[in-house]
Amino acid sequence: MAITGTPTPERQTTQGYRIPDYSKNNYKELKNILDGFGYINPEDPTNDADKIALISFQKYMKLTADGVYGPKTQEKLAEAMRILHANLNKVMKTNFSFNEPFYGPKTTETVKQFQHKYNVGAPAGEANLVTRQRLAEEASE
Repeated sequence: MAITGTPTPERQTTQGYRIPDYSKNNYKELKNILDGFGYINPEDPTNDADKIALISFQKYMKLTADGVYGPKTQEKLAEAMRILHANLNKVMKTNFSFNEPFYGPKTTETVKQFQHKYNVGAPAGEANLVTRQRLAEEASE
């Protein structure tokens, strides 16, 4: 694993949202979110694909883009998942909990349904930037 950092224990933001420790024992969850948001390049043969994905996410979120997985990055990942789930709830009438910060099979399937319904040309089930922007537009209407 190329990502470094000191994970913080599961905690809550000041708004009460759960921020899990995505690394170490839950590294798969961190990778699923980065992959689900389209940051991991599956064709990258290096061991640095995950770190490059994390740096891309950090740049997009205007964080220090150092590939270090610290508390601010964890918080932004949890916030991004909360926004994605809230928008899916509104547009697709799903029932994601505001405290469900994971990109699992239910998220993937709902994103696929959204992409099909709104003709969003993106890898199926991947909430990449194009998908998230279209979803935000639909949620704001």
